[in-house]
Amino acid sequence: MRLEKVAVGIMAASLASALAEAQVVADLVSASGIPAGNIFAPHTPAGMLMIGTHIWVGDEVQGLHHYVPVDPNNIDPVNTGKFVFDTNSEWSMGGGTACIPWCSIGQVVQDGSTRAYVASYDHAKGQPFQIGGPGVWMIQIQSPLGIFSPFEGVSPVAAGLGLSGDQPTAIALGPDTKLYVGFLKNGNIKRVANPSVLNPSSQNQTVESVGSTPNGQPMRAMAFLGADLYVATDQGLAVVHNAGACIGNAGSCGNAVCRTVLPARRTSASPPTA
Repeated sequence: MRLEKVAVGIMAASLASALAEAQVVADLVSASGIPAGNIFAPHTPAGMLMIGTHIWVGDEVQGLHHYVPVDPNNIDPVNTGKFVFDTNSEWSMGGGTACIPWCSIGQVVQDGSTRAYVASYDHAKGQPFQIGGPGVWMIQIQSPLGIFSPFEGVSPVAAGLGLSGDQPTAIALGPDTKLYVGFLKNGNIKRVANPSVLNPSSQNQTVESVGSTPNGQPMRAMAFLGADLYVATDQGLAVVHNAGACIGNAGSCGNAVCRTVLPARRTSASPPTA
């Protein structure tokens, strides 16, 4: 789909294109001023969730926000249309002043058709009774025809097992069905066994150490290409070969090996910092 070429930080399609040395033209479909007068645009977007014709974009300040076609009568609004911030707050999660359950969203990955995982790199507020915050979250989405809200449930993944404090920003589902996680605070690469278990205290839901990014660089995104896990940092692209077979980083098997190194440069849209 052409929508997948939008520069919203979705890494998987980019990996396939990069490895084939192909050049792809990205179409800007949602931004300030698209459509004319629209001032609500994705702010440093990093993740996207799509079910049918429904699209959610996760960004740095607005949480996971629902977008709707500017022209829903377009013959193919999803693939050829422009999108605008949905003012119906029941179709979005997070953002605002309360940031419940989150504000800053990194990557989003789908599991099946209506279940997805969200990485939030918010800073822990340390307030009593705080709802939400940093960590990896599982969301269950009902039929897009839900009357009041499309969200059936939200639950933390591996709560209390050390993911939230390192500000998760990158996630990917591996061919081993485990959920791989990267962080903004450090270069650790971890994975969660049985991420869909609803009871976070279940012994079946565990966190395993895999390895690290080159020189411990913070991670921006990750994606699997076959059995290999590609990780993107602000310094370049690296890979952990056959990541699922790496246990306890034996022989440094989980330490990502550089594939590309980016030249130092400054941009107007700076990536999030820990």
